[in-house]
Amino acid sequence: GISTSQPRRRRNSSADGSWAEAAHNSGRPANSLITTQVVLVDEREGGGDRHHLPALGALLRAAGAPYATRRLPTGFGDYAFARRSAALDPARGCGPDVAPMLIERKSAVDVAASMRDGRWDRQHAAMRRVAAAGRRAKIVYVVEGDPAAHVYTACGCGCRGVGACGNPNLEK
Repeated sequence: GISTSQPRRRRNSSADGSWAEAAHNSGRPANSLITTQVVLVDEREGGGDRHHLPALGALLRAAGAPYATRRLPTGFGDYAFARRSAALDPARGCGPDVAPMLIERKSAVDVAASMRDGRWDRQHAAMRRVAAAGRRAKIVYVVEGDPAAHVYTACGCGCRGVGACGNPNLEK
């Protein structure tokens, strides 16, 4: 068996700064890494069993992917891959405990609505600040749904906004 009384090695980032490599070289047993690495789901996203998207928790559980819900600071998106105990600080960005990827999920209708009311620009600017702090991170957008399936025509003005009258349309 693996002894748990070994002194803990200090957390490290690999020579090239790779989060996965740092986890691999942490000196902890492989099964320990699996239980300490989680998908963090922003509680405002509605993830997890006690929120609006219980299916997400069920899918992660069925895949054997550990997850936790908590309020992610502005700029970290909706999902983060991190150590369970990671302290997320927008000023530090993605440090050694957080994978350098910021993931924001939106429905096609919410993309259009957030572009209209300015949330898209504010959220993207906050994600750019976090991505630039610390280790450089990638920003990933996951857009769910087909915008063409949500063209609004009931208003009669002809704007054909996605999801609602006045929202950006497929041409804008």
